[in-house]
Amino acid sequence: MKNVKVSNNWLYLPIVFSSVAILATQVSATPNASQQYQDAKQVSQINHNYVGGRTQVGVGVTDKGHASLDINQVLSESTNSSTS
Repeated sequence: MKNVKVSNNWLYLPIVFSSVAILATQVSATPNASQQYQDAKQVSQINHNYVGGRTQVGVGVTDKGHASLDINQVLSESTNSSTS
């Protein structure tokens, strides 16, 4: 009887082929450079708002470092009016 040594390198083939397929689809799905930044827009202020129940809180910061804070709490309300 001959002692035959079988290589297990073929076990890596499905992993390699699936990785190549994933990379190929990502490359083909990537837009070109002119399309990639077409929708980008620079803003001069960032805001974060919370609205819940009868309370509203807003925080904003401009690109010059100015900050703003808005707080609104409804104290009483009826069908036709609201006091805050």
